[in-house]
Amino acid sequence: MPTMILYGYEEPEARELQKKLENLLNTQIDILSASSMENATVTEIITKRPGEVFLAHPFKVLVFVDFEDEAIEKTVYNFPKEVSRPIFCGLTPENVKWPFGYLLEHLLEEYHL
Repeated sequence: MPTMILYGYEEPEARELQKKLENLLNTQIDILSASSMENATVTEIITKRPGEVFLAHPFKVLVFVDFEDEAIEKTVYNFPKEVSRPIFCGLTPENVKWPFGYLLEHLLEEYHL
């Protein structure tokens, strides 16, 4: 099942995003929150499925897990205007091993935020 790892979203906005993308892609999507999980690796977040703590942050991140390329492209180009647009991230063999906080630093540096 496609899964989104979300960071920076409060729960109502995360749930709204989930519903809108499920409608857009016509599939069920699971969501995991990476809030307060900066020391856990991306793999640990995916496999341990931490509690549902959703905390607001000035920047938002959406990590695509098990999404087909076509679904990623459709999501990026048709992202709901009613939801705060995140930094999008796909998994790589390297970044899946990183602590989530390190991934955040890398993304912020890359996007100059």
